[in-house]
Amino acid sequence: MVPKSIISLFAVMFIWELASYASDFVPGIIPIITTFFLLITDPTYLYNVSVSLARLGSGWAIGMILGTLLGILIGVSTQLRSYVLPVISAIFPIPKIALLPLFLIFFGLGETSKVITIFIGSFFPSIITAYSAVQRTPTQLIVLATSLSIMKAILSVRL
Repeated sequence: MVPKSIISLFAVMFIWELASYASDFVPGIIPIITTFFLLITDPTYLYNVSVSLARLGSGWAIGMILGTLLGILIGVSTQLRSYVLPVISAIFPIPKIALLPLFLIFFGLGETSKVITIFIGSFFPSIITAYSAVQRTPTQLIVLATSLSIMKAILSVRL
C-alpha cells in the first residue's frame, strides 16, 4: 500500500501542473525539474554555490565561536555582565538584515559585508544561548565543583 504522504505529494504536483496550463505565471513541474538538473550540472552554478557556502560557513563559525565565548564570559563575570548585557539587550531586537545597508556603506559590496551580515546573524543568538546556559547551571553543581577544588577554567568548561 502506498503511504498517504506520497499520494498527497503527487496530488499537489498534479494540481500544480494543471494550474501551470491555466496560467502564464505558474511554471510547470516538468520545466522546474528539468531546469534543476541543468543547474546542478552547470560548473558556474556549482562554483557560485560553493562561494556562498564558504561565506555562510565562515560567518556562522566566527559568530558562533565569538558569541559563545562572550556569552560564557558574561554568564560567569557579574562585572562584565553589568557592562555588556545592556548593550546586547539593546542591539539584539534589531532585525539583523536591517543593518545590511550600514555594512555596505562601511565595508563595501565585497565579501566582507556579506560575511559580517552572517556573523551578526549568528553572533547575538549564540551570546544569549551561552549566557542562558551558564545562568541555568544549578548552583549545587558549582558549589560541588568548587569544594572539590576544580580550577575555574575547567569548571566553566565542564559544567
